[in-house]
Amino acid sequence: MTYKNESSIEIAAPPTKVREVLLNFSAYPEWHTDFIKGIEIQEKDKTAQTLVAGDKVEVNIENFKFIAEIRANTEELFSWQGPPVFTIAGLHEFHMKPTEDGGTIFTQSEELKAS
Repeated sequence: MTYKNESSIEIAAPPTKVREVLLNFSAYPEWHTDFIKGIEIQEKDKTAQTLVAGDKVEVNIENFKFIAEIRANTEELFSWQGPPVFTIAGLHEFHMKPTEDGGTIFTQSEELKAS
């Protein structure tokens, strides 16, 4: 069984600025009003900007922490794959697409699969 949830918003800032805010993990509690409370990089010699596929981050979701694997970290896409938790694994994606007027279409999606 697979469940996918997706939402988009247009932001009046260029994708580079949106990505900068998205990758400022320590500031998540200041602006992220949903369930993601924080992200911590596991490789101490890495920064959010230098994470690559296969690197690990600890994700704090409503006081539940787990280790996720980075799937992509490009100018257009940041994503991670969470481990199976209670038989459900989640792929989280954050897309940043430039608009003609210099803004960004920001799309967040989550795909949950039961194992």
